[in-house]
Amino acid sequence: MGADYYAYTIIGLRVPIDKIIGTVIKHKNKCECEPQTEPMAGQKFCGKCGCVLDYPYKADDPRFGVDIWEIEEKGIGGWPVVSDGDYGTYFYIGLLKASGEDKGPTKIPYHIEGMKNKFQKDMEELGLWDEDSYGIWTVLQISC
Repeated sequence: MGADYYAYTIIGLRVPIDKIIGTVIKHKNKCECEPQTEPMAGQKFCGKCGCVLDYPYKADDPRFGVDIWEIEEKGIGGWPVVSDGDYGTYFYIGLLKASGEDKGPTKIPYHIEGMKNKFQKDMEELGLWDEDSYGIWTVLQISC
């Protein structure tokens, strides 16, 4: 068993993973009996088979346009994403991402302030913007 280590620098937001993964709770009926016409108030189980009538489960949030396995490949809202590893607690969503594999310095575009305005608008629409979490982040990603 081994581990892989990657270093990234990203200009952007640090967002807790639980704000992105599993933020939508969906409800479904596990019962396959005929729908009950008049369920009793607060009834949790089917009177015929005993199955749970309202089973909540976490699902990927469609606002982000990707499932949890695609986030680092496709980004969120077209912006690059880095996590802090397999069991990490944060995603870093950014304007600009550089990795330890890049050769030479990463050039920062002169119009970065205009990019920040678009980035902020996109993150506000997704409910992720937090001025206190915006900055330059260095991330060591560990994958086991």
